[in-house]
Amino acid sequence: MKKLVFSVFMFLGFSFQSFSQYEPPVPIENKTNTAENPGQQPAFYIGLGTGLFCKYGLIGLAFATRITEKTLAEVQIGSGGWGNKAGFSVTTNVKRVNGWCPSIGFNRSFGADAIELEPEVVNNGGAPFKIKTKLNLKPINVICLSMQRQFVNMRGNRFILEFGYSIPISETIVEFADQTVVYNGTIIPTSNLKFSTIQKTAFKLQNPSGLLLSLSYHFALGKYN
Repeated sequence: MKKLVFSVFMFLGFSFQSFSQYEPPVPIENKTNTAENPGQQPAFYIGLGTGLFCKYGLIGLAFATRITEKTLAEVQIGSGGWGNKAGFSVTTNVKRVNGWCPSIGFNRSFGADAIELEPEVVNNGGAPFKIKTKLNLKPINVICLSMQRQFVNMRGNRFILEFGYSIPISETIVEFADQTVVYNGTIIPTSNLKFSTIQKTAFKLQNPSGLLLSLSYHFALGKYN
């Protein structure tokens, strides 16, 4: 996974450097194309993205369609630290020129079952200790509010830097997958165990909400109108 994410960053970084030769982002020979009149808009996009607390997770895909001349409706699927994820968003001011594009979206991380971890727990109010056990990460829904800085090349492809915040609209819930665990040779019912304060904080930091940062590259397809 680390090699895959590194390869994505290298690919996106190379794409970003290549934009210096694409100014202006519309064909030079079309003298009527300006920021106010950017020419033919692409109808669809297929994108690849990665980031932190973002719509794509550690790695993901996006599929977008233009619903007005300046507005895109987009669906994302990916995988992150809280399992697989899917969502949708609406982004406006998406013209065939470089600029800022406000975006709002909904995203759901589906969690995972029976993940083997070593959380810190407390048994009936005693001192914290760590155990090896399997945990279930319950799904989490977030609202993504962001600004995209897009760089558009002559073919209409979009390289995007995205900044914003993912706001959780559901609780962070982690449950024991088994009814008992073994610690130092003793069988302990998981109903007697509670996650320590430090462990609860760690789960909240791991969940897919917080400062949103992402890089993505979207390939333009078709023509709108």
